[in-house]
Amino acid sequence: MSAIAQISDLHVVERGALAYGIVDTVACAKAAIDRLNHLEGIDALFVTGDLVQHGTVCEYAVLLSLLETLTVPYYLLPGNHDRHDALREVFSGHKYLGTSGSVRYHVNTVVDVLAIDTVRDGFEGGHVTGETLTWLAGQLPACAQPVMIAMHHPPIPSGSALDRESLIGREDLERLVRGHDVRRIIAGHYHRAITAAFAGTIVSVCPSTAHQLAWDGNAFDELRFWSEPPALLIHERIGDEMLTHVVPIDSGEHLVLG
Repeated sequence: MSAIAQISDLHVVERGALAYGIVDTVACAKAAIDRLNHLEGIDALFVTGDLVQHGTVCEYAVLLSLLETLTVPYYLLPGNHDRHDALREVFSGHKYLGTSGSVRYHVNTVVDVLAIDTVRDGFEGGHVTGETLTWLAGQLPACAQPVMIAMHHPPIPSGSALDRESLIGREDLERLVRGHDVRRIIAGHYHRAITAAFAGTIVSVCPSTAHQLAWDGNAFDELRFWSEPPALLIHERIGDEMLTHVVPIDSGEHLVLG
């Protein structure tokens, strides 16, 4: 098997603390990493944002200690909970993160992965900037194999209160993607497994390694946590086909959320 793994929205806090006062996100992240280390055929792991809860150096240091136990190469993207300077300080060995500004990089693995930074400082919602679109437009024609775009904020709605701040630049991204062989857009942010068509391709939203956001078939105005089993995604390439598998990390029974 040749595949890319994805985890998202770890929201790691300092050891001994609980995210939102109720979720042991460190234990959840460790469980996800243990699960990954027991899977075969994984070429690389992409972690698509909200790596930590408050964007502090101490939290990133905890995250680094967890990720160092992985048996596969891994690549990071920031989310709206992350802070670029602290991330780069702790993960200084990850040169693809750059030294300033938005994070953008190209990894050649099972497919060509183009990773883009959608963080809009001070906002929960994201932004695909003109600079990012220009970078993508330059990278896409040079890819010799199918492409996967990795980002934190999905270019599709969630049906939840997170839609209050939609992704700026979504329409421009749609126009750009339609002209190229993009097999997947992978994202996080929504804390749920969501699949949707977009711009002639498929968007796969990864669940959180910790708490999921509630969905009960009705629109709702505030975000609520749900003790649903956490999961990761495996994006498998079989010949010219791409499959996405939702892989539960554990039963989720330890997550007792209010």
